Amino acid sequence: MLRRITAILCTVIIFMSLLTACSSDEGRSMTRTFFMFDTVVGISLYGTRDEALMEECRSYLEGFEDVFSATRETSELYRINHSVITDGEDLKIGSDLFDAIRRSLEWCELTEGRFDITIRPVSQLYDFATESFEPPTPESIEDALKHVSYKNISVYENNGEFFLHRNIPGIMLDLGAVSKGYISDRLKEFMIGKGVKSAVIDLGGNIMCIGDKILENGEEEAFNIGVYNPLSEEEACTENETDGSQSIILKISDGCVITSGIYQRSAEKDGTLYHHILDARTGLPSAGNVEAVSVVCREGIMGDILSTSLFLLAQDGIKAELPEGTGVMYLYRDGSREYDGCIRDMM
Repeated sequence: MLRRITAILCTVIIFMSLLTACSSDEGRSMTRTFFMFDTVVGISLYGTRDEALMEECRSYLEGFEDVFSATRETSELYRINHSVITDGEDLKIGSDLFDAIRRSLEWCELTEGRFDITIRPVSQLYDFATESFEPPTPESIEDALKHVSYKNISVYENNGEFFLHRNIPGIMLDLGAVSKGYISDRLKEFMIGKGVKSAVIDLGGNIMCIGDKILENGEEEAFNIGVYNPLSEEEACTENETDGSQSIILKISDGCVITSGIYQRSAEKDGTLYHHILDARTGLPSAGNVEAVSVVCREGIMGDILSTSLFLLAQDGIKAELPEGTGVMYLYRDGSREYDGCIRDMM
């Protein structure tokens, strides 16, 4: 728990210090933070200090909790996960869930089931929020895995409406590795429609940049986004000294940086580290030398899915073909790094 809290605080400090380095209360920029999606969310606008616009962005974001939350009883995803299958009846779903599920299923197949959005029966057994973490028993994992397989679901469109088909009862979806990337894409579209030309969206470490950063003198430059290094000295992660907690600074223009790492939600029990990135084939935390995977690309949902999928593949020494314009940094538990795609062009 302490490791997770430290990681979150360090990430927020790095992000906020980089964004506010060239801004002031008198300048034409503003940053606000909120708590949503069980994490700290930040929005920074450049070239404006429009409080009404910021409130519109916050309100727009909040609406997605009633779509993607797995724990909020009023959400669409919760309703789906707790509905009973009736023979011959498919569930009507909204366009947001349809798009997120459809895109996810492609990578469920490409990772041969390592990444699987039907993992919810297993993932809900791991309560990393508790102060007295207890790992699930092998028996409970084995029982939950009976309801896990992306091959038992499909989505389709019929006359402009969207539907989810499930083959067996007990299927539950976990879109935690998908939703924030998808939401950042939607918020970006919303903000551009409102005339925003320069902004950064931070959904708990999922960073989306709109355009270039507008400086106080009106000039523009790429955003400097710091990727947190959990293997550096934690003592270096202070408000005035963040160099030791950054593995790399990336220059991002109109794109996103998304990281999946074992430090983000984890707990230790009897000398064993348990983390939230589960291998859906075993129901256990993915084991190997990978500490974190950071993806740079244009589209949030692609970056979100890729960061988890590439993490799981890399644990088995497998590298996937990257979409055009995508860069990846692998951080290993022995402290080494590896780069793939176009990420070096952004360093």
